[in-house]
Amino acid sequence: FWKEKYDRGFKGERFSFEIYVPPIGNISERWSEATINPVFNARKEVIGVACYGRDTTDSKLAAQAITESEERFRVMFEKAPLGIALIDSYTGNIINVNDKFAQITGRTTEELNSINWMSITHPEDVQEDLDNMQLLNEKKIPGFTMQKRYIKPDGAHVWIQMSIVPIEHNEPDNPRHLCMI
Repeated sequence: FWKEKYDRGFKGERFSFEIYVPPIGNISERWSEATINPVFNARKEVIGVACYGRDTTDSKLAAQAITESEERFRVMFEKAPLGIALIDSYTGNIINVNDKFAQITGRTTEELNSINWMSITHPEDVQEDLDNMQLLNEKKIPGFTMQKRYIKPDGAHVWIQMSIVPIEHNEPDNPRHLCMI
C-alpha cells in the first residue's frame, strides 16, 4: 500500500488520500487524510517524499451523524400521517410538501411546490392567516394554530386544523416555517 504511494511521489505526483483503520481490540476505528508531496532539489529533481497526515475521525463521525439525522428527518417528513409543508414566511411560497399534504389539498406535490399558500386558501380565511404570519415574523408569537379552508382544484373546500411553527436556520432575512395540517 505505502510503496505504491511513495512510488507515485517519487515520480513527482502530489496527492491526498483517505485511510481507514478498522477497530482493533479496544481501539476504535479511525480515519486519516494523508498527503504525499515530492521533495525537489535545485535542479527540480525528486530527491525525496514527504508524507503528512491528519486525523479526520471526529469530522468523519460528525458528517455521518449529520447524514443519519437528515435521513431520519426526510423519512419523518415523507411518511408523517399529517400534511407537512415548508414555507417561505415572507412570500408564502411553498418550498416542499409531503404526500399527505398534497392528498389533503387535492393537488400534486409538484403543483404545490410551484405556488403559495394564499392561492389555495379560501378568500375569507386569508386575512386571519396573514395577520398571524405578521405576528410570527415580528416574533410577537412563537407559532399559531387555526382552522381554515383550502380550495381544491375542483372548487370543493376542505376544512383543516393548521399549526404553524418557525424554523430556525442561518438565514434571518429569509425565514421559513412548517405548516402542519
